[in-house]
Amino acid sequence: MIMQLKPEFGGDRCFGILANMDFMLECTYEKDGKNTELLIYKKR
Repeated sequence: MIMQLKPEFGGDRCFGILANMDFMLECTYEKDGKNTELLIYKKR
């Protein structure tokens, strides 16, 4: 599953979530995927 969430309240950072049965990864990024920051990586 892949989700991309855009800011709703005027921010410039988006959230990306990638998950399957073995792991979950959540990150934030700016326009065009620049300046990526890892928030959560959890392995089952």
